[in-house]
Amino acid sequence: MEPEERSDRTVWVEELGLFSLFYYRSSEAEWQALATPEARADFVASINSVASCPQQVDLPSYPDFSDFADRRFVGGLRGSIVAVESLYRRWTEIAGAQLTFAHDTGFYDSDSAAHMRYLYQSLGIELDPQNILPPDHLSLLLGFLALLVEHSTPADACTFIDEHLDWLPELSQTIRERAPDVGWLLALNELLIEYLKNMQRELRDKEVSQYGEMGYNQEGPDCRFGSDSRADGRGSTLQTGLAAVRNHG
Repeated sequence: MEPEERSDRTVWVEELGLFSLFYYRSSEAEWQALATPEARADFVASINSVASCPQQVDLPSYPDFSDFADRRFVGGLRGSIVAVESLYRRWTEIAGAQLTFAHDTGFYDSDSAAHMRYLYQSLGIELDPQNILPPDHLSLLLGFLALLVEHSTPADACTFIDEHLDWLPELSQTIRERAPDVGWLLALNELLIEYLKNMQRELRDKEVSQYGEMGYNQEGPDCRFGSDSRADGRGSTLQTGLAAVRNHG
């Protein structure tokens, strides 16, 4: 077993990177860099070990994955499965918004996207200019979570999961409806849900051991604290520990 200092944090960062590969049309170079046979085997063993659901992941080969991604990860096509937070949120939570679709779901560039732009900008994070993913695409959200896990406090990472990754069950339902014959993607998403729940439990334990119980909702199952200011895209409930990630990424 590797030393403690390699730590859960390092493993989480690596595994979140691997999860993120499977929700957009990642390149073969990215795949080969992150999904070596050894990494894939460790990844599958790790995520399957924390999952309480009976589904097990059998990851596709890159040719099979890229063929699927070309057909299903493109918005607007029949049977599209696009892992973007905005599509699963009401477009805005701002009271009195005048647009006819303001409180409907299924639209890009919602409050969630505005909040992510705010976070990227406020933390000095510049996305790759060639990136064509929306700011609240799941792969980018997982990358941001990895950044918090590596450089910020457990509470910040835990809160981010609450605020930006609680829509994954709805994504699972979309996968069931639009790709019932693609077992690996549904299994992967269900395992990601379990993985994040397990991560939250461990993050909460780490936060309590390092900083005491202040800031935690001890009555609830999660680490939510503060008020959710995602609605106006200007504020963030993430705590001052986020300053630790400035200029990273």
